[in-house]
Amino acid sequence: MNHRRLARVFAFETIYADTFSGDIVEEAVLDTTNMQGKANQFAEQLIAGVRSEIEQLDAVLQEFSPKRKMERFPKVELTILRMAAWELLHPQEDTPAKIVINEAVLLAKEFGGETSYKYINAILHNLAKSRQ
Repeated sequence: MNHRRLARVFAFETIYADTFSGDIVEEAVLDTTNMQGKANQFAEQLIAGVRSEIEQLDAVLQEFSPKRKMERFPKVELTILRMAAWELLHPQEDTPAKIVINEAVLLAKEFGGETSYKYINAILHNLAKSRQ
């Protein structure tokens, strides 16, 4: 697993856990991961970014999901959408939008509902297209 994929999985687990129990979980998860260097740095950046911009991310995502309120999305899918939206709104030189969207789809297939990857893909694709 490449360092960005590992970082995204760790960030997902941490941000998802925040929705239930706050920042305490991060310490426990950090102890069980083997991330180093770039992966750790990227995960920390992603976690801090999403945490600090949740309201703004939800507002942006809501524009691309007019029929369904963000608070009605399952927590897994909402976490994935927030992470990917943050990456799309704060692009990294070495990570094109299509990679961010693909990684979100992979996370949705691994952790989300059976068909959640479809609407995650659609929402993020439309967000990315609007940013071009």
